[in-house]
Amino acid sequence: MNFLPQPVFGLIFLFHYAPQLVDEEEEDGEEAPVWFANQTTNNSCASVALVNIVMNAEDVELGDELQNFKDLTKDLNSALRGYQIGANDFIRAAHNSFARRIDLLNADLCLANEVEAAQIEPPQKRLIKRRGATSRSGDKQKTAGPRTAAARAKKKQPHVEYGFHFIAYVPAGGFVWELDGMRTKPRNIGGELTEKSWTDIVLPRIQHRIKEYGDSENGFSLLALCRSPLDTHRSLIASRLSGLRSLNTKMMGDSSFTDLVAASPDACASVVEGLDEFGLSPPIVYATGIPPFVTEHMARADFDHHEAYSLRQQLATDVATSMTKYREEVLAVAEEERRVQERRKDYMPALHCWMSKLASKGVLEEVMDTLRSGPADSP
Repeated sequence: MNFLPQPVFGLIFLFHYAPQLVDEEEEDGEEAPVWFANQTTNNSCASVALVNIVMNAEDVELGDELQNFKDLTKDLNSALRGYQIGANDFIRAAHNSFARRIDLLNADLCLANEVEAAQIEPPQKRLIKRRGATSRSGDKQKTAGPRTAAARAKKKQPHVEYGFHFIAYVPAGGFVWELDGMRTKPRNIGGELTEKSWTDIVLPRIQHRIKEYGDSENGFSLLALCRSPLDTHRSLIASRLSGLRSLNTKMMGDSSFTDLVAASPDACASVVEGLDEFGLSPPIVYATGIPPFVTEHMARADFDHHEAYSLRQQLATDVATSMTKYREEVLAVAEEERRVQERRKDYMPALHCWMSKLASKGVLEEVMDTLRSGPADSP
């Protein structure tokens, strides 16, 4: 976890749902200091997990849509919050934007199958019209008694294929919480947060969950929702440039310092002109606070031109390093965006057209005949 961008707002754990492994621990009460929503819509556990994390994230700009959603749902219970997630146009559009046409068709097919299965067996007819009613022969009508154990045993239990499930882990109110949209309430899984990282409390629980499956399952994934590294690098660039500006102002009248600066290439000479690449501008840099370690260095009694020049080189190196990492992250984000667009692209129409062309030319029949007859004998 140490390599993740900080802060980590939440973790999302993906696993194959297994009812026999669901523990029966008590959930915490309604007064838990955490925003929590139930999953009230099918196939939405990933989006519910994300929303549960985002609504508990501190010091983040949610944007107008999510902020309005948070304000709207702050006084609702978990079930109504889950309903509002499915009813919110912004969240629903974001969720559906990752669904391929085949996914939507499969969801419709599953729903149609459920409806058809419910209509196959008509409701059981009541054999008693009213209490004490008799037949024409004078005998009381036979009542439908309970099914015997043998009859119940003969009924074959359907095989249920359970899918994957997402749950979230977040720090909130000084504790660590497990937010499972399929449960009625959130669960407190850790004591009060101190100097220990909250992720260190979560990892043993996730590892225990994985061990419960033994060797029968390896379909697990752990995702982290973190602050964008672009914001981190941008803030560091601005703070270091602000420190450089303060240092240069303080040492401007020291000829020994200016001679040292003039004798070496200035790594930050043209930085101000290119700040827009990093989402910065001179006013933003000037308004950024000076790093505490810079203030402490300049306040020392033995702070001379050598110390000042060494500090200046350190700040310049930090700026150059952060700019390089910022550019690398921009490229990584562009690559991720490309992968997202590919994930959203629906190839089914092209595949359907291709298969139709092959069928019209008789190619599929030839392939089927070849498969039926088996591989040709070698000469």
